[in-house]
Amino acid sequence: MNKQTVTGTLTIVERMRSSPSGNPRFLVRVGNTLYRTMPDSDFGYDVTNLEGKEVEVAVRMYHEHPSIESGGPVPIIGRTT
Repeated sequence: MNKQTVTGTLTIVERMRSSPSGNPRFLVRVGNTLYRTMPDSDFGYDVTNLEGKEVEVAVRMYHEHPSIESGGPVPIIGRTT
């Protein structure tokens, strides 16, 4: 999978073990697909504030797992609901 942009509602599935640097990691669902947050990405700190909200995320494969590289809330002007 090349880097793609995905939009959907973010749901936290599980808090994963922190990265070796101590940064948070999560298994989340965006739309109908499961993603992991990338180790040591700033997005790991944003996840809890984005749960239940419509987000736009940049995703790519990382160690054979679909992973979120970055993202944030969809601006009100671009929301579908």
